[in-house]
Amino acid sequence: MLLAYVIHIIPFSILSVAIFGAVIYWTVGLNPEITRFGCFIAAALVPHLMGELLTLSVLGVVDNPNIVNAGVALVNIAGILVGSGLLRSLQEMPLVFQILSYITYQRYSCELLVVNEFYDLNFTCGKLW
Repeated sequence: MLLAYVIHIIPFSILSVAIFGAVIYWTVGLNPEITRFGCFIAAALVPHLMGELLTLSVLGVVDNPNIVNAGVALVNIAGILVGSGLLRSLQEMPLVFQILSYITYQRYSCELLVVNEFYDLNFTCGKLW
């Protein structure tokens, strides 16, 4: 049943992430290359599927979907805060959180998105006046 559910959700997940990506990617003004857009879609699809599968696996243990939804949302948000470096740079975090960041899938997705956007770009600082 689990395998059938996973096979069932993959096309819908790909479609929903593609629609999300098509709206967000060019609205934000990210790099307009089609290969980078494909990498963006792939980097957004993995956390989407991981969240879906994490919810599904916890639903097998806990019968209340409201509790599972809230718990998985908290776990995902904690993973993003610890793993992405958005709130605090990874080098400035305590050692425990630095180690924990390596086991979060959000860290790798965020790093992939950053590399996807800033690869092959050179930034120079010049005089403003």
